[in-house]
Amino acid sequence: MVVSTPRFKGIIFGDDYLATIIDERTPYRNPEGIELKQYLILPKRELVEAYPDLKRPGVLNVRTQQGMCIWVEYPTHWIMDGNPSKNMSFVRIDCTFDGRETPHTNRHAIIQDENKNLIMRIDSLNIHNLVLQEENKNLLKDIKTQIKVYNELAQLARQEFKQERTDEDDRPEE
Repeated sequence: MVVSTPRFKGIIFGDDYLATIIDERTPYRNPEGIELKQYLILPKRELVEAYPDLKRPGVLNVRTQQGMCIWVEYPTHWIMDGNPSKNMSFVRIDCTFDGRETPHTNRHAIIQDENKNLIMRIDSLNIHNLVLQEENKNLLKDIKTQIKVYNELAQLARQEFKQERTDEDDRPEE
């Protein structure tokens, strides 16, 4: 009989440090309206060395079969969890372990700015489109008016031509 140890989901922080996710909770909104998600993590040795606060007594305050863990939470817009599996997958966090911003963190702000600029361009193009439609309507009205005038002139010319023919027919022959 082969006994294997469970392989938990990993977490990669924006500063490239790793931890193991032992448990996670469903997202919730804090009083400011920001959606947050909590993870119970088992920090890797490198993470503990990089953040000396984790070495203080009582910081790693949750005892599990895997070791001493800590609950952390991050805004959901900084979390990229493409695989809902509980094992053999990774969650990517756009900030550092302690919540400081990284170049990844600003990615969403840049995309939102681009989105705003594109929306402004679309609105501007829609306005230009409306103006061009009005100009086309006016041009078509002018063309229709010109066609009416030409038709009236053509009718007058035909009537005069018919009048001249009838006048020539009414003249006595010499």
